[in-house]
Amino acid sequence: MKVFKLCFLLFLILICNTANAVVQTLRVAVVFDTFSTNYTAIERTNITNNIINNLNASFNGSGLGSYINFTLAINTTDSISVAGDTLDYLKFKYSVNPSLAGGIKAVRLTLHKIQKNYTADVVIGIVKPSNWLTTSICGTSVNIPNTSQITNTFPTVASLLKKGDDGILFLNARDTCLSRVYLTAHEVGHTFGLHHGVSVAIYNNDWSHYPTSILIGTGAGGYGKAGTSSYDYGTIMTAFNLGLSEAKKDNRFSDKTAYKCGTFDNQICGDTSSDAVSIIKANAQYYNQRGAWYTYW
Repeated sequence: MKVFKLCFLLFLILICNTANAVVQTLRVAVVFDTFSTNYTAIERTNITNNIINNLNASFNGSGLGSYINFTLAINTTDSISVAGDTLDYLKFKYSVNPSLAGGIKAVRLTLHKIQKNYTADVVIGIVKPSNWLTTSICGTSVNIPNTSQITNTFPTVASLLKKGDDGILFLNARDTCLSRVYLTAHEVGHTFGLHHGVSVAIYNNDWSHYPTSILIGTGAGGYGKAGTSSYDYGTIMTAFNLGLSEAKKDNRFSDKTAYKCGTFDNQICGDTSSDAVSIIKANAQYYNQRGAWYTYW
């Protein structure tokens, strides 16, 4: 009877916590580059709808639907790139031209303008980089927030996560990239402070994929298994980096409490160092303040 009462109490606590969670709605601006793309209005609408639907599917499927929701702010066109630009260069261009410089906040580049005008928390630039057909890179975020970026201006992780520029990302317009249902969630995950994870660091012998000393929190990475058996798998943040086939990529964020991954959806989805769901839940209230970046500071 005591065990039953304890279990029932824990169940009530879980239900109450879920009920008390406030859904944070993030406004998404999708901007098609006028220099490198020439989609029709219908094509832009279809791509945009897929992006929003895929984002919500990834977060809902990770048990995050009561914490994060994505809604469209604007689907528009504007000039983002010029001849010769790669995704890496676009990332660099926005990194060295932040909206806040020298204590002065200003619109400096195209996606800053879109973010300000439409109070967008997430700004997605759709471009065909100069190497769009041959590059293995399908997307990139301008920044991955981490504790090495804490300064007098941004003294806490919370203040870092509210920074407007960190909501900006780019996607390769190649069909084989945009058709990946987890692509946008992966890049949004980076803007949330998530890294690829321990399994990717080990697989590639490169610990920049999980820089333990500067993470915004323990667990800020993906989870996966590679090179161990025919049942290898990976979560959203590891998806591109473990040499896995598409069928072995789970459209879920890492979660140390969930046994819903792998070939038969019964394998653990995370561990202590790979618990992206907890990181997102803990910081959800900050991510949707990026759209108001130009109205406060």
